[in-house]
Amino acid sequence: MTNNGEFNHYLIEELAKEIRYYQESGKEFIIISSGAVGIGKTIFKSENRCLLATLGQSKMMHYYEHCFEKVNLNVSQLLLTKNHFLEEQAHIKELLNNAMESKIITIINENDIVSKIQDTFGDNDMLSANICNLIDADLQILLTNVDGIYTNKNKQVLKYSQNFEELNNFVYEEKSTLGTGGMKSKILSAQIASTSRTKTIIANGNRTNLLTNLFNGKIGTIVNIK
Repeated sequence: MTNNGEFNHYLIEELAKEIRYYQESGKEFIIISSGAVGIGKTIFKSENRCLLATLGQSKMMHYYEHCFEKVNLNVSQLLLTKNHFLEEQAHIKELLNNAMESKIITIINENDIVSKIQDTFGDNDMLSANICNLIDADLQILLTNVDGIYTNKNKQVLKYSQNFEELNNFVYEEKSTLGTGGMKSKILSAQIASTSRTKTIIANGNRTNLLTNLFNGKIGTIVNIK
């Protein structure tokens, strides 16, 4: 959702259009989004991630609001720490369900500003898995900068898997410069989310007609761990 740290307006506007379209058929959406630190870096030069997060978070939400306003959808912000999530699960679940029923798109991010090392999810893949289990999500979509899980160095994409051990054999670690998670983290996220019978698709987020292609099985790796 960023390009060299800059918010990718075109990509998010296209995603907003698709979300609006699929809401009409009864689908509900929550977005787990990083990007605050990366956007902060475009505003101010610093090695202090907390400071960068404070700068970038408000900018990021402003951009999301702008993109989703174009399709008449409201967005809300939810910043979490791991401890807060564990202590307030019932409240957070009710909040998210109310937002989905009202067709409000909740943008969730870890609260980098106050999270301590022992109080973090680790990365947004882990945060996403925990949210999936909390709300019994049908589908988790993990977007990355590669086309899915590769079965070899020639980048042949694995289309479907039900086996956690098999997936770990195909980890060729690639992650974005600003990202904290990699493919290993995404496979672990899929395993964690599977405890609530949530399927996972791992795919390249830099695609037009992203959701349509995902739902039709045209892109990405479908993970359905039994």
